[in-house]
Amino acid sequence: MTSTSAEVRSQLIQALEMDLIGAKPDEILPEAPTKWYLSGFLAPYGVPQSDRADDFGDDVLDETSKTAAGDDEQAPEAAAARKAFFPSSMGLSFLIADGVTKLKAIASWGDYEIIPEEETNAEGKTKQKSASQCKWQRIPQQQTLEINLAEITKASQRLEIPHSNGLFLSVSLRDITDSQLRAVLPISTKTISIFLVNDRHPAPDSEPDRPKTSKLKSFNP
Repeated sequence: MTSTSAEVRSQLIQALEMDLIGAKPDEILPEAPTKWYLSGFLAPYGVPQSDRADDFGDDVLDETSKTAAGDDEQAPEAAAARKAFFPSSMGLSFLIADGVTKLKAIASWGDYEIIPEEETNAEGKTKQKSASQCKWQRIPQQQTLEINLAEITKASQRLEIPHSNGLFLSVSLRDITDSQLRAVLPISTKTISIFLVNDRHPAPDSEPDRPKTSKLKSFNP
């Protein structure tokens, strides 16, 4: 049976989501999430940048030779590498109309735990495999928060997510000051930004993905 273009596109999107951010609710990974996924996970907010960097993610840019005609041809010097850093937050901004007093935010994420495994050495003795050799089990998590806009009085309000072990929402509510926007938008329209932030304590170096990174699956305010 021939698939339609819409079905093929849907299959490609699903495959891309599984490769980038994970689409299975109870997936088991053959290695740590930070090594398996290209995006979709949040590193702890307070750790040093050296612990948030991807040691294997340096990008070296190729530069086209700018020598003029007749000059000796030489290989261009490589551009400086750009070290990739894991993000600590992600979110969105949108407009809210006058009269809106409350919002409901649903934060969904996944915690990862190591699946204990043993191995037998040449002497026949068994020992626990290291974290880098074990598989990882995803544990789906979700919490719903009610955001009372009347309580958002600071430039950036912190709302703790219950039972999340250190996740919180950073909420900012502002008036629209741009004159051109105010001319076309209804009176008293405001802008709001909601970000999910990972403020967990780093795990030991031997198990950097538990609970050092919080795998974000979806965030639907």
